[in-house]
Amino acid sequence: MKKFIAILFVSILLAGCSIPNPEEVFAEETETPKEWININGSFTYLINDVNNSTQETIWINVNSSHGLIELDSFQYNITHLSFEVVNNTVYFHNYTYVIEGHLEQNNFTWNAGYAPQFGNASLIFPTFPFDVTVYYNVNYRIWNGQE
Repeated sequence: MKKFIAILFVSILLAGCSIPNPEEVFAEETETPKEWININGSFTYLINDVNNSTQETIWINVNSSHGLIELDSFQYNITHLSFEVVNNTVYFHNYTYVIEGHLEQNNFTWNAGYAPQFGNASLIFPTFPFDVTVYYNVNYRIWNGQE
């Protein structure tokens, strides 16, 4: 009889308690998704520039040694305009190439996903054998390693 009264007493005390839903307990731990950063621009590369001052080096700066770059896409368009004169007539040729680009970080290259290491990265552009205009577009986000 004493056991029955003890169980009844404990059940009365626990009647107001409820077991929390695990989804509610762990809901606060969900991380907000990082926003994608988009940079774009253009430059003109001139073949006769002996100082190579028209070939740009473009950096993705993470502003921290703990930043990890996740690359969504990197594309660039190369446009080359040339002409030829035939029988006093000028013929223009406009060549455009769309290329999937790569990023470089400490001699590692990649074109999608996470960087091989933490830190800054640069966009890779080849050396062109003719004058070109380059239009580039990079979509990425940075994960902070201290979060």
